[in-house]
Amino acid sequence: DGKVTRSLVVRNQFGGSISPDGAHAAIIKRVSGGAVVELDGKAGPTFLNVTDGVPLFSPDSKRLAYGVVLKEGCATYIVDNKPSECFSRVGSALFSPDGRRFAFVGNRSGRAMLVTDGVPGREYAAVATPVFSNDGRAQAYWTRQLDGWYLVTDGGRQWRARRRPRHRRR
Repeated sequence: DGKVTRSLVVRNQFGGSISPDGAHAAIIKRVSGGAVVELDGKAGPTFLNVTDGVPLFSPDSKRLAYGVVLKEGCATYIVDNKPSECFSRVGSALFSPDGRRFAFVGNRSGRAMLVTDGVPGREYAAVATPVFSNDGRAQAYWTRQLDGWYLVTDGGRQWRARRRPRHRRR
């Protein structure tokens, strides 16, 4: 009818996502004391706030992860309704292509690390662009260290990034 109305349901929703197979929906909602993620209408644990992003389904649609602030100074990812350990900030998150593994970047005391399957890795000045191999067994990610950026793979092998050539002005 052309009228604009605001629904209490819409005002109380932060966002959401639909699983790759289209069979599941996850919605972030405000509740008394914080927020929850509802998966197919069933609420998970209550948390203080959401971090950037929306709930993330695994490629096989069987698992769900989302970044939250559990309490002041404690940001983490909740995977399959279980929280990981606390960090001051969390970032880039992904499931392996087969959906079995999950990784995210955690930041604590000015240092960053890749957290894989709940286990924090080595600390660096920064961690960026984590990826899994197609079979989900191997990982690679960029790290910033004192002397530049390095590509790190499983087993700790590192390759230093080459500097971009500088363009001369004419």
